[in-house]
Amino acid sequence: MTQDYGLWSLAVLNSALMIAFGVSFFHPRTRRDWRAMSGYSAFIVALFTEMYGAPLTVYLLAGWLGERFPALQATHSGGHLWNDLIGWQADPHVSPFHLASYVLIGGGFWLIAVAWQVLHRAAQTGELATSGPYGWLRHPQYLGFLLVMAGWLLQRPTIPTLVMFPVLAWVYARLARSEEREVAGDFGSAWVDYAARVRAYKPVRPVLAAPGPVGVSGQEPETDSAELSAWSCGAILCSTHADTPLGCATHGLGIARQEVLMATTRTTNAQRRARADDRAHPAEPAHGYAPTKGAHLKRLARIEGQVRGITRMVEEDKYCIDVLTQVSAVTKALQAVSLGLLEAHIAHCVADAVAVGGDEGAAKLKEASDAIARLVRS
Repeated sequence: MTQDYGLWSLAVLNSALMIAFGVSFFHPRTRRDWRAMSGYSAFIVALFTEMYGAPLTVYLLAGWLGERFPALQATHSGGHLWNDLIGWQADPHVSPFHLASYVLIGGGFWLIAVAWQVLHRAAQTGELATSGPYGWLRHPQYLGFLLVMAGWLLQRPTIPTLVMFPVLAWVYARLARSEEREVAGDFGSAWVDYAARVRAYKPVRPVLAAPGPVGVSGQEPETDSAELSAWSCGAILCSTHADTPLGCATHGLGIARQEVLMATTRTTNAQRRARADDRAHPAEPAHGYAPTKGAHLKRLARIEGQVRGITRMVEEDKYCIDVLTQVSAVTKALQAVSLGLLEAHIAHCVADAVAVGGDEGAAKLKEASDAIARLVRS
């Protein structure tokens, strides 16, 4: 073995350093997080074992390709296989493959870190993370890990890491699906809307739904008096007290105007599709918050725990700013729950009106919109 290898202390040190970077950016907490972290860690250990310990890949390929690629030798430079294959004679650390790897590795760690900041803020308020990197794709942290590993493969590929990469991509895809099932149970329709707009791994430019009733095909739908009244429920909420600090209809609920309009659009369109499918056999109107009840109860339970934590902080005379920060987080979480409850109420009104139909249905929705307007004014 040459003096470029057998450096096991360097292999351990570099592995520990790169794993520490990953932990500090990713902040694993759950069992699923640690599974993702363990896959990345195994990749890093395999990489640096060959980089500084035993060059297994070079030994296996040298006898087969050594005559065709003389640079493929058991030296540190010879371990950069892509450079060997293209005959790169200069410093391997400034080759096109290396330069591209720097971008991928740095970009991957940046994506993991920025995504964690968005997740942390969302967890504090009990909301669904949809801003920052999460406005472009649903799993930026998993993509970040894959970018880091792809960067190392560009820089110094080995047989073990080339085999591990697609396996880890499959593992991350499974973890992502498991995570999505859990989030869907917590956030209900909010998750469904988000997943419909944002892809899992392929970044897309965030697109806001335009206000106003929109048909399934994107064209202006045919409307009747009941549907127009359903739309008016959201419009009333947005027009009353529009100049409040939260830019919405109520002082207590703090609902953004665009969110209310989109919520009303979703419920109206969903009920229109259901009516078209079941026109011959009208269904009985649904009551309560059945479709999203579980998600609301989970979020309220989390809020209850936050309130208990605030109580303990006050009892223990914690620093006032810390208490106010937690109070602000609870307030935002309650606002998010209020939006979900209001959306469920609007859906309930639309369901009743569609089941009844005609002028009576329009009257029911007008009565509901008037009640909401009175609530807002109070």
